[in-house]
Amino acid sequence: MPNILNSNDYKRGFEDGKTAAMAGKDKSYIRSGMSLKFAIHGSHAIDTYNKGYNDGYETAMKAKLASEVSQTQPIRTEIINNNNNLNSTSMARQTSFSYQIELAEGLKSYLHGFQDRLGAVAQNYQAKGNELHDAQMMDETFEDFAQNYIASTVQKIQELINQINECDIPFVEKYIDYLESNPSA
Repeated sequence: MPNILNSNDYKRGFEDGKTAAMAGKDKSYIRSGMSLKFAIHGSHAIDTYNKGYNDGYETAMKAKLASEVSQTQPIRTEIINNNNNLNSTSMARQTSFSYQIELAEGLKSYLHGFQDRLGAVAQNYQAKGNELHDAQMMDETFEDFAQNYIASTVQKIQELINQINECDIPFVEKYIDYLESNPSA
């Protein structure tokens, strides 16, 4: 069996795959059947070309990725250095009880707003369904959609709102109470 890596079909496929990858194109074997040689030699020549194409494409994509990673390395190092500087200057603030209370209050406020936004989403979904009906959606289709889909989704959203109200917010409130009862606060 001949060494396909040394064949012209493989080499042509490799170069075509490499060129496509570097140009940012998706894989395409469009040229694999465009040669009279392929018509004469059949599927072995096409398979050899396609193997070369895949290898060339993969090689170029790896090189491209390695280049992108090496270009972002200095940025990453700068970010890490900046974060280290910020961390060392704000460590005392981050560990203070008053700052922890401030963070927890912010979370509690966010959760209340999140509940409001979820409620608005449920109302908007119901309103959109009603708009479809008002726009002459067939009654049977609307009733099926409203009962089996809108109602189910709105119920799940309400369950999420209830969970936030019954679990998440009370947890944050207990945490705030704990922090406030600490003599260091």
